[in-house]
Amino acid sequence: MAAPPCRSWSALPAANGKAPARAAAAATPWVSAVTKVSFPRLSRTPRYEAITFAALAARISAYESGLAAAGLRAAERVIMLVTPGVDFLALSYAVMGRGAVPVFIDPGMGVDAVVACMREAEPSGFIGVPKAHLLRLRAAELFRSLRFRVVAGRLPVFGATRARDLGQPAAGPPDPVSRQADDAALVAFTSGATGRPKGVVFTNRMLAEQLAVFRGQFGFRRGDQDLPLLPVFSLFTAALGVGSIFPPLDPSRPLALDPAQVVRVMRDLGNQTSFGSPTLWSQLAEYCRRTGTSLPQLRRVFMAGAPVSQATLDLVSAACPEAESFTPYGATEALPVTVAAAADLRQDPPLLALSGEQGTPVGRAIAGVSLRVVDPVSANNATLVDVPQRVIGEIVVSGVTVSREYLARPEATAASKVRDGDRIWHRMGDMGYLDGSGQLYFCGRRAHLVATPERVFHSVPVENVFNRHLHVCRTALVGVGGQPALVVEPRSRTLGAEARQRLAGELRALGVGDP
Repeated sequence: MAAPPCRSWSALPAANGKAPARAAAAATPWVSAVTKVSFPRLSRTPRYEAITFAALAARISAYESGLAAAGLRAAERVIMLVTPGVDFLALSYAVMGRGAVPVFIDPGMGVDAVVACMREAEPSGFIGVPKAHLLRLRAAELFRSLRFRVVAGRLPVFGATRARDLGQPAAGPPDPVSRQADDAALVAFTSGATGRPKGVVFTNRMLAEQLAVFRGQFGFRRGDQDLPLLPVFSLFTAALGVGSIFPPLDPSRPLALDPAQVVRVMRDLGNQTSFGSPTLWSQLAEYCRRTGTSLPQLRRVFMAGAPVSQATLDLVSAACPEAESFTPYGATEALPVTVAAAADLRQDPPLLALSGEQGTPVGRAIAGVSLRVVDPVSANNATLVDVPQRVIGEIVVSGVTVSREYLARPEATAASKVRDGDRIWHRMGDMGYLDGSGQLYFCGRRAHLVATPERVFHSVPVENVFNRHLHVCRTALVGVGGQPALVVEPRSRTLGAEARQRLAGELRALGVGDP
């Protein structure tokens, strides 16, 4: 069944008959849609540049007209390497508004991997900041095959059209484009942290359901302001009429952020929500603890992308005394799968696996997602056999918010998708267990477990034992010669030989004392 045509942002669900850009602009025209933050050199005072939803909608329409004139057609793929800000949103939604498919690639994966992803995408166009256009030096034949190239930013690039020259503000939006609910809306490549990057195909139906989750279960409200430490989430929040604040953050080096700058921006602008990794939020909360600062305006904090320790939850709670903290679990292929509130995690004591290991609780499956823990061997054989409660197995999920395929990678699709009649189960590649209430406990990546003839060691339960030590920043379980070993990062980078030996002895004692 064909999705109804809508003006602009056609890949996203309509609200009251209007596409989200138009609906947001009509309902909250003067609310800030995007606030870009910069800190001039040698200055501690931030500079704020804001654009309203009405102005954002006008820019999207202008970009749509320009892209249509450049020959962009429905279903064609366009590489997007644009830094977070107004043009990131406006150009992304302009591409989708023409029924085309923006392709997002994490620049932090390295030049070779980025170029490989670009080739796999077989794009018709390229939109990027000036620095991104240097990729033509590594992929000249690919750039020659492109029908159009657009540069986002003030600096011109030879052979590329400046975004500002794409089209003049139009009196009305361009002609609508009809698309099917199961057509591709966008492609997002995985980071490659756990293997070769893969292009995850998001359909229009999948995006619509994810937006419903953000609105209904995550509580995002029109008119709110969000500061996304994972900038790609602004694609979802903007479609809900939620403004995005972009602090100085290098997408290729997110851990290099300056917590003092981000906290200053949050206190100045009073955002109600923020979505980021637990590592980034740990940095911000530790800065608040060290400086005696708090963020009382925050109402909801979301931490995803890695297990969230109780120590991090406590730090964030102290820094954001009025906020609820949530720890969604998912992946690029399935976002989200579960969600847990920090208050519930504190109230419900965690249950151990029957083997004695303690995973990290990550909540119960959200509405519309089916979740199972199965025997990994059965999944390898394209059949699914559930393991008993509190037995560690492989996590598989199914639902509308779960991607059904990878772009141009049939072998990867076959390896990670298990067909069960009309239903497709996605293998998360993670290990975990369920308790009797449906609470999921995360035990780490399947690829990270260490198996010996005596037992299987799962990364998260093992690392949790040692991460509790006062002088340990983090640990990693590795296999050395077929045996488990531990890599330790102390909190202090200047430990002397005697202190290192003492720490090693204390960690050995912890390991002996834990089952």
